[in-house]
Amino acid sequence: TESYLAEQGEETDAVTFTVEAVTEDGIETSEGTFTAAEKVAPLFAAENEAALQNADVTAIVEDGEITEVKSITFNGETVTFNGGDAAVTGDVIVKATAFTLESLQVDGEIVIDETEAVAVASLAPVVANATKSKATFKSCKSLSFSPFK
Repeated sequence: TESYLAEQGEETDAVTFTVEAVTEDGIETSEGTFTAAEKVAPLFAAENEAALQNADVTAIVEDGEITEVKSITFNGETVTFNGGDAAVTGDVIVKATAFTLESLQVDGEIVIDETEAVAVASLAPVVANATKSKATFKSCKSLSFSPFK
């Protein structure tokens, strides 16, 4: 099973889904309803429900529980997201006209990708892996951020 493979250090298959809602019963997605393991639970906190609406997530799911978030693509007009110091092991892509990302560890790239210029952008504080992470701002009128940890 996937849990056995994970224990043996073998790669498990990632699942890509679109978040439909975050409720006290779990994360409702295009691939079913999942719960979140403790280490990724802050990513799916109730305060992030608006930011996660229609977000595309690639994650490791074992027995209906999200155990690792490999990437998140935020698709919204305005995105305000507090990662609660949890990690995304791959890329974070933001497609929004205004956004705030805070208290988030990103091991991949942070990409701000919008066809129109982003009016307001804020990263406060975001942990970036010094050897792997980079931030790419394809179009941005105003940017503010606290130092990367």
